[in-house]
Amino acid sequence: MLIVHAGNRIDGPDRVPPRFPAAHAVDVRDRLAVLLDALDVDRVVSAAAAGADLLVLQAAARVGVPTTIALPLEPDDFRRRSVEDLGGPWPAWFDEAIAAADEVVVDDLSHEDEWYLLGNEVILDAAAARSAHPPLVVAVRAGAGSATDDFVDRGVARGWTVVDLDPSIGPDDRPVVPVDAASLDGASVAALIDLDLGWAEVPDAPPLPSEVTARRDQLRRLS
Repeated sequence: MLIVHAGNRIDGPDRVPPRFPAAHAVDVRDRLAVLLDALDVDRVVSAAAAGADLLVLQAAARVGVPTTIALPLEPDDFRRRSVEDLGGPWPAWFDEAIAAADEVVVDDLSHEDEWYLLGNEVILDAAAARSAHPPLVVAVRAGAGSATDDFVDRGVARGWTVVDLDPSIGPDDRPVVPVDAASLDGASVAALIDLDLGWAEVPDAPPLPSEVTARRDQLRRLS
């Protein structure tokens, strides 16, 4: 299975109310690693902005999943506009992600005012070109009103299933349920899966393979 990802950038120090606090970064990376491992993902396609993008790339490296980084700007320009402004470890993590990626795909849209929205198509097109089956869209977002919403809308328009993961919920506030995945195709993981992991399936989309729906039913929100 190929996962195509987009997500919120990490909050700046003055963001009110918080959307993706920096204190939640490690937890979100851990949650993404559990998801990638449980779904037996064979590739992740993402951009590399400071926040969810770099965290999903790190999660993929942790569980041994190849990565394709798709950028709407040349890497140095993207680093300057979408990474360096937040400082901290993010610029170094960007450099590490670029060096570790199997491939970096660039469609330079720097001449466009809304390059960051048009860049969603760059990511989605890169995913479509690398998978014989519909990719799974993973969106790390809290609330509404971000470029990630546009990414999800474009994925839904292609008929792709979407998984939402909320980065505003910290580990102390999130209800969890123990999941024993040992029976799933020989997987040996037993993980704590958070209940806010929501799945949205698109009407008339091609059906997901049975092994994926089995894992989904272990991971999806309980209600």
